[in-house]
Amino acid sequence: MDSPSSSSMINFYYNEFFADGDGSTDEELEQEAVTSACQLAVRYVNHSRRPEAPKNKRGYVERDRRAAHERLMKDYFDEAPTFSNEVFRRRFPMSKRLFLRIVSDLEANYDYFKQKPDARGYLGFTGIQKCTSALRILAYGNTTDINDEYLKMAEKTTRDSLEHFCRGIIDVYGARYLRTPTWEDLQKIYEVHNAEHGLPGMIGSIDCMHWRWDNCPTAWRGQHTRGDQKGPTIILQAVASQDLWVWSAYFGVRSGFLAKLQKRRFTQMETTTPMDII
Repeated sequence: MDSPSSSSMINFYYNEFFADGDGSTDEELEQEAVTSACQLAVRYVNHSRRPEAPKNKRGYVERDRRAAHERLMKDYFDEAPTFSNEVFRRRFPMSKRLFLRIVSDLEANYDYFKQKPDARGYLGFTGIQKCTSALRILAYGNTTDINDEYLKMAEKTTRDSLEHFCRGIIDVYGARYLRTPTWEDLQKIYEVHNAEHGLPGMIGSIDCMHWRWDNCPTAWRGQHTRGDQKGPTIILQAVASQDLWVWSAYFGVRSGFLAKLQKRRFTQMETTTPMDII
């Protein structure tokens, strides 16, 4: 519909109020003209106004958290679970007893891992679900939206669970497990390693692996690339004792200077006093 022009409005007024000759008084004609003009003005404004853009409401996905929790318990944590302990250890990179201990400690120390109702009154995720989500991301290197199908957990909740899990592990177990060995620890490790392998003065075996670094900056690719690798990598190096304690860990570029420095520190530790291990 085209908007009314000024000429059409003049013709309308003339034909409507002055050309009919019905004997109406000037006052009545004036009142009718004003009323009709107001109506035409309203029509013109409504016609010229831009249509309002539709408001985009935030989408909500109804997730059955309870059914996801029951399925997880049936698969791994019931008395007769669907998957065996060997499958659990492969998918969770730890034993079931250790996993349940971690969940219990995190629930006891952090309110985030306790199951609480949300703003609608529905119960949220359990500590087992949040810890399972974090371990799946850490063990498989998956994206944060991978748990939406099995655990019914949104991407933001997965990221929050991963962050709280890592912080909780460091705070709860850091004092005991994330530390350098004491002199007493070294003496025990020396004795066990000597009795097992017949090599005195060693705390364990060193192992290295290359982790592919796809997002390596261009300026750094030369120092992170070797001939036997297809692209830039980061070296993961660890020294573990007989009881599977990791006493040394290093991530980065393995340089000759670092090797000499690390060798000197191990020599000082063996002959004099304990030193921090890189």
